Amino acid sequence: MGKSIRHSLLIRFLIGKHEPTFLLEIMFYVYLLRSEAAKKIYVGLTNDLQRRLEQHNAGENISTKPYRPWKLIYHEASMTYQLAESREHRLKYHGNALRELSRS
Repeated sequence: MGKSIRHSLLIRFLIGKHEPTFLLEIMFYVYLLRSEAAKKIYVGLTNDLQRRLEQHNAGENISTKPYRPWKLIYHEASMTYQLAESREHRLKYHGNALRELSRS
């Protein structure tokens, strides 16, 4: 997707010439998972929380596979990919994610 196009994707559906226009806005989610087995925290970014949690618990992510099962403990939505990515980066790389959330 080019830089000139908003990462918060808008899709327009036009139904007939007198029908309303519907907008579908894609949300981006920063999420925290807790490993029930290893007591680890994982921070991620997705546009489909349910699908992503299922992928983690099915072992489709190499970095989370050994620590299954995972439980979603926190998520927040952003309108753009850039905002979500920035928040994910802060939670991942600026110390403990749970401590960072308590400051927010």
